[in-house]
Amino acid sequence: MSATECRHIMSTALGTNVVLNDTVKVWYRKFKNEDYDIQEAELSGKPTDVDEVCMREFVEEDHYETTKELDVKLATELDVSAMFIYRAMHHINLTYKFNRWVLHELPQADKDRRVRATTNLLE
Repeated sequence: MSATECRHIMSTALGTNVVLNDTVKVWYRKFKNEDYDIQEAELSGKPTDVDEVCMREFVEEDHYETTKELDVKLATELDVSAMFIYRAMHHINLTYKFNRWVLHELPQADKDRRVRATTNLLE
């Protein structure tokens, strides 16, 4: 049985999108080498997570730093890429707008202010 056929049977039995075809192919290769552990192995390289408190501290020092500037600043301390920093900022609800880092979600007071302004414009 091929990996594709195996995935099709799994999808039929357990529901669609249960497992990716590429994942089943990886399992087949591992099983062929008599490695029956299907847990993902630790990957080497740059870290996949970062201390949120540390990221917030760096941003609070200067809200106007770009991801590239933060990359230079954090390269020595955390060894992460600019894209990783951008994703980490998004994860802690910060986004880069108007040349500075701001909260990704609006506080309730700002939402209320926008509703009042919109209501006034519609009157």
